[in-house]
Amino acid sequence: MKKNIILLASSLFILTACGNQGGSSLTSGEGSLPSESAGESLLPAKDGKITLKKNNEGAEVSILHPGVQAYCDAMYEAEAAENLSEEEKYQIRTSVCGNVNPVDYQGDANDNDRDDFKPIELEWESTVSYSGDYKVKWATNGGMEGAEEKTVSGTSTTLVNLLCDTVYYWKVETADGAHDSVVGSFKTKGHFRNIKSGLAYNVRDFGGKMTSSGRRTKQGIIFRGGELTAVEYDTGIPQKHIVTWDEETNDILYGDLNIRYELDLRQSGRETNNLSASNLHGDDGVVTYDCQSSGSYASLFNTGSATMLKHIFTVLGNATEDAAVYFHCWGGADRTGTIAFLLDGLLGVSYTECCMDYEFTSFDTIHTRRRDVKVTDSNGYSYDFPALVTAIKNSSFYQEGKSFSDIVSDWMQERCNMTAAEVEQLKENLLEPAA
Repeated sequence: MKKNIILLASSLFILTACGNQGGSSLTSGEGSLPSESAGESLLPAKDGKITLKKNNEGAEVSILHPGVQAYCDAMYEAEAAENLSEEEKYQIRTSVCGNVNPVDYQGDANDNDRDDFKPIELEWESTVSYSGDYKVKWATNGGMEGAEEKTVSGTSTTLVNLLCDTVYYWKVETADGAHDSVVGSFKTKGHFRNIKSGLAYNVRDFGGKMTSSGRRTKQGIIFRGGELTAVEYDTGIPQKHIVTWDEETNDILYGDLNIRYELDLRQSGRETNNLSASNLHGDDGVVTYDCQSSGSYASLFNTGSATMLKHIFTVLGNATEDAAVYFHCWGGADRTGTIAFLLDGLLGVSYTECCMDYEFTSFDTIHTRRRDVKVTDSNGYSYDFPALVTAIKNSSFYQEGKSFSDIVSDWMQERCNMTAAEVEQLKENLLEPAA
């Protein structure tokens, strides 16, 4: 598998296929980090003449922009204050986390610089006279097996697109190999993984969230986001389609994230500018382009094509690390958000985090999305998430006390013509193995 993080020096997706937690359903892997004494064997240093200075002693670090992290913290705190039972955390609720409003946390995260992620800073110093380059290595095991590496000229660097809720180990050595450091470690916190993605916007990993089964949704196999457009074009409405793809973006989505399947939920023809093939490309593989015109919100839940919906969920269920899927609409908010909300629900993600995943769009596009009210933008377009929830609650699949997962499972079997075995296989494919 290719490298799945991007490195920024010390100044700094397409288809076949995280926050301070406030309740037990939202926590995983907390406590002390793996260490040699806890059974994690660390690669020994040659001479230890390089001293690690930042994020080297098991620090827990956020990979989210501070404003986004503050929103997550507020949502978890509000959920904890509701004193929900374990069962209630996975059921549809009319009121979710009180008055927490993503607008209050947008700040710089909504200034279109795409910085709703936070680079992880690494710093070190040498205790011997040395003026050459350094090699920085990092891995998810203390023995540094399969470690990625980069060469830097200074004594600091940054990493982005790290997995969430994951322990990373790192070390530094001089480029000539004469001196090195001991192995340091840090842990990324939370259940959400926003992606540094070049021109593409609203890009994040679908995985990373804990579920009612105690298993996490797989990271690195499904990514969601906005359209991938090589040219600006106008479809006759106030907002134009802007350029959201270039070669740098391609290097990240195709090269680093291994996206090999692009699932486009826009309407084919005018909205896609008659796109017939993915802009993503590479020398070692072909990217499948698949346009499905899905619809969104209540209309998708109530009247979406069974054939289309089964196809979408099947494609997502076939995603792998080496052939990741990127699904999107225009902004990655409404059609994409509806599919993600239902799939999160099926997999057993807490209802709070299902809603948070929807609202994350507020931090990376010019439009806000709200779980609790219909939003109408300056052009008169409305985004009615509460209508989707109402449609679910008014359907025959809903019963008081029934889990959101069971509701979506029954909906998929009746409305999407999926068998119970197919639904279970979908869940199995998208969840990490049981511990």
